[in-house]
Amino acid sequence: MQDYNVSDIKSVVDKSIATENSLFQSQAIAKHGTLGWVIFGIGAIFYSYEFLLRILPSVMTTDLMQVHHITTAGLGYLAAIYYVVYTAMQLPVGLLIDWYGPRRLLLLASAICAVGSFLFASASSLILAGIGRFLIGFGSAFGFVGVLRLASLWLPPRRFALATGLVTTLGMMGGVLGDVGLSHLVVTAGWHTAVMISAWMGVVLMVVFFLIPEMRHHSFTASERGQQWQQLRQQTLAILRMPVIWLNGLAGSLLYVPLSAFGELWGVSYLQTVQSLTRVEAALAVSWLMWGWAIGAPLAGWLADRTGSRYRVLLVGSILSLLFILYILHTHFASNLGLFTAMLVFGVLCSGQILMMVIVRDVCPHHLLATGMAVTNMIIMAGGMVFQPLIGELIKSHSAALINNANSAGVVNGYIHAMYVIPAAIFLAIIVLFAQSRWAKRK
Repeated sequence: MQDYNVSDIKSVVDKSIATENSLFQSQAIAKHGTLGWVIFGIGAIFYSYEFLLRILPSVMTTDLMQVHHITTAGLGYLAAIYYVVYTAMQLPVGLLIDWYGPRRLLLLASAICAVGSFLFASASSLILAGIGRFLIGFGSAFGFVGVLRLASLWLPPRRFALATGLVTTLGMMGGVLGDVGLSHLVVTAGWHTAVMISAWMGVVLMVVFFLIPEMRHHSFTASERGQQWQQLRQQTLAILRMPVIWLNGLAGSLLYVPLSAFGELWGVSYLQTVQSLTRVEAALAVSWLMWGWAIGAPLAGWLADRTGSRYRVLLVGSILSLLFILYILHTHFASNLGLFTAMLVFGVLCSGQILMMVIVRDVCPHHLLATGMAVTNMIIMAGGMVFQPLIGELIKSHSAALINNANSAGVVNGYIHAMYVIPAAIFLAIIVLFAQSRWAKRK
């Protein structure tokens, strides 16, 4: 493998940064207070919308298994298609947005999400449903980077950190809407109608993106684009040689399992089966996990800044979340209030996972920071395509009768045993974090 000189990479990137800075200065006068926040808000709504699409299968697990004649394992693989394409797109998506501008790409992304949702809703075969899920994941991949690029173009630099926090909160709100709103629609109107409504939401967003103005940005020539691809390759290789990136991404992926596996797919059906809740009650309980994540994320950031130790906050939060998920798995809650409170607290304790990106900022050379974040996010999101099918396989191995008898003892035991993947993942993350913190101290 060719060994690239980091100083050479830095000189190339510095030129790009200088160009961007001069461009930013020239656009500074064009920034509008209220209009900028409105346009950023539209982008943030798209991120919230793609999060809703991400968790959509969680409120219709039994319906999808019956329609497509699949087991829990098959459902896990179907849902994880989203993560496969989303993960693969993380590296090139930033370049594409820089080349063509966030408005154009988000307009295209919303159209792709809408088409994928229409296809998923009307699919007569599992293959077509998989293609629909693939398109949803492809379009969704532009959400987070796209809205942050809108923020960098339309908002003052001093507001960028605030905008980033608001994006995370709105993403969780999309999850809440998906859990509670769509689950109610599934019960009252059927899963097909719920997915069709989500598809039309994408059409509306597409129209809105078409109507908003395009902020002028640098137009890259074909040769410049080729140079950027080469630059991305060099930066990625440099980042992949950093052990801390692999440790950080692995820990982040393991700590994301409560959200990716429980919150985004299996939580609703688990609570229906084990805690004997209705679909709407179970979705409401999972929504409290996401509210906890939304509340805890800024709190974790504040504590990390206040204590000056990212790892201490992460380790304490992870250990407490491990104990709390074991408590949840071993408790049959007598009231919904007790369960909702437990899910809220568990979400707060898990939310320290966002500090993985702060650690990337701390350890990466400045000129490799964006690539370091992209690689880290790619590793984290890859966990979804591993753990969602894994839990489905474990449920299937304990009971093949889920579709016919969702409340049988075998299915209940299957869900309980499968959910131990979550504390196991958190436990492994604690070990990785401990090793990572020791490694960081030696450096």
